[in-house]
Amino acid sequence: MNKKVLLLLLLFGCIQKVSAQSSRSPTPQERIVIDKAVNAVVGVINGFSNNDWEITAGGADAPESYSVQRKPWVPIGVAPFNDWTFEIRQGSPLWNSLTKPYLDKIQNTSVDINDKKATDAYLKLGNEFANKKDVIVEVHVNDFGIPMYPQKDGAMDLKIPGCYFAWKQQHDNLIGTDRNLENSYVLVFGNWANVKSSGNGFYNFHFTHPPLAPYIENIVIIISGNNERISELLHKTNWNEINNGLTQ
Repeated sequence: MNKKVLLLLLLFGCIQKVSAQSSRSPTPQERIVIDKAVNAVVGVINGFSNNDWEITAGGADAPESYSVQRKPWVPIGVAPFNDWTFEIRQGSPLWNSLTKPYLDKIQNTSVDINDKKATDAYLKLGNEFANKKDVIVEVHVNDFGIPMYPQKDGAMDLKIPGCYFAWKQQHDNLIGTDRNLENSYVLVFGNWANVKSSGNGFYNFHFTHPPLAPYIENIVIIISGNNERISELLHKTNWNEINNGLTQ
């Protein structure tokens, strides 16, 4: 990750952490707005499970557990989502054809730690297994900005219907949690047309409402893991549903 961008993200993360320590319960109007975002996002993301893929972790906070920052930089400083983990369902046809052969080989391979070539091959096998077995989804609301100029329909845009902008992340310019997975994609929702450059490769979202206003103006979704499954989700999911979680 670019050092300047990393510094900015760390700084912002520290500010968010301090603010989170001074949080409160939402007002009735904020609760309505958060519920709207949660219902839209959960309805889409939970749909990623099927006969081959199951949810093993994550989801949204219960309404009684919502917490908002007292002094946010954004209209509502809230993080109602816990990262979803989807794993290939054990015993499914996909598990038997894709995941089990890796696992069997990992479990049945003995490696001499003094044999660098064998150790490297074993680590490579483990990385391949990790990049096949999971899809992890991270969701932010009212995100401060992104390290990518969101030029809609530009060369970097994956042109996913329903998203304002989407791109495949580079490992030196990541947002979200770095899970050391080979493939990671970002989808942004909301009006990103008027971003403001911070001058170091980071683009700040232009909020039309002031801090503490009961509005959620953007949603950012980060999907990492099994590239074949992610590609399928990108093109078969009705991403327009996410826009129903934004406050007009």
